[in-house]
Amino acid sequence: MTEPLIILAPMRSFSTVTGAMLGQHPQMYSLLETHLFICDTMGRWWAMCRHHNLDHGLARAIAELLVGRQDEASVEWARTWILRHLHWTTAEFFRFLAGLVHPSVLVDKSPLIVNRIEHLQRAYAAFPHARFLHLTRHPVGFGVSFLKFFNDLGIPIAIDPQVRWHRQHSNVLKFLANVPPEQQMRLRGEDLLADPDHHLRTITSWLGLRTDADAIEKMKHPERSKFAKFGPNNARLGGGDTEFFRNPRLRRSKRAVQSLEGSLPWRFDGIGFTPDVRKLARDLGYK
Repeated sequence: MTEPLIILAPMRSFSTVTGAMLGQHPQMYSLLETHLFICDTMGRWWAMCRHHNLDHGLARAIAELLVGRQDEASVEWARTWILRHLHWTTAEFFRFLAGLVHPSVLVDKSPLIVNRIEHLQRAYAAFPHARFLHLTRHPVGFGVSFLKFFNDLGIPIAIDPQVRWHRQHSNVLKFLANVPPEQQMRLRGEDLLADPDHHLRTITSWLGLRTDADAIEKMKHPERSKFAKFGPNNARLGGGDTEFFRNPRLRRSKRAVQSLEGSLPWRFDGIGFTPDVRKLARDLGYK
C-alpha cells in the first residue's frame, strides 16, 4: 500500500472541499469521513458510529469501492460487509481501504480524530510513515461557521467555540511535535481558497506527486469527486459540509479581514478571545 495522507482539522475548517480537491489528483483518492481512528477495533467503531449515524462515510466508501455505486441497496450491502469484519482492528480496515486504491495515496479527513491525542497517536502507530496535513481556519471564521452549522440543525451549543478551536488545535500541535518535520505540513484554509494553484502545487510537491498543470487543474474541480454529493436516504451525508454537497465547486475567496482583537460576533457581553486563544492563533499565522 501507499502511505496515506491524513488531514488534521476541526470541523468547519475547509476540510471537505480540501479533501475533495486533493482526491481529484490523478495519484490520490479521497474518502468521506470514516472516523476509523477514534476507536481501536471495528466492533467498538460500529457500536459508536452506527448509533450516532457516523457510519455513512465508511458505508458509502465501501459501496463505491467494492460495488461501484452509492445507492440504497449498495449501502446496505456495504453495512453487511462491515458487520462481517468487526473482528478487524480499525488500522486493518484502513489498510484494506488503502490497498483498494493503491497505488494512489488514500486521503482521510475525519475531524473527530483531533478530539483526542490518542486518536492521532493511533493513526501514527498504524502508519508511522503517513503524511499529516494540519489545516487551520481563523478562530473568528471557525466560530461563526461552527455555530451556524448547529443552529441550522436546531441543536443548541453551550460551549464557546473558541474553547473547542483551542483544544483541538492544541491536540494537533502536541501530536505533531513528535512527528518528523518532513511528514507534516501546515496550511491555512483561507490561503488555499485564495490561491489554489500555488498551494495545491506545494502540497503535491511535498507528497512527491505530479505537479504539472493538468494535475493542478483537475484538483480545482472538486465537484467531480464521486463523494461530492449527498448519498442515498440510508446514508445521506457521510460527514462534511452540507453547503458543499448542495453546490460542490471550488469557490475562490479573498482572505477575509478578521481580527483577534475586540468582542466576539457570537457573544453579547463584549468578551473577546482569551489570551491563550490569541497566542495560539498568532502562532498559526493569524492576526
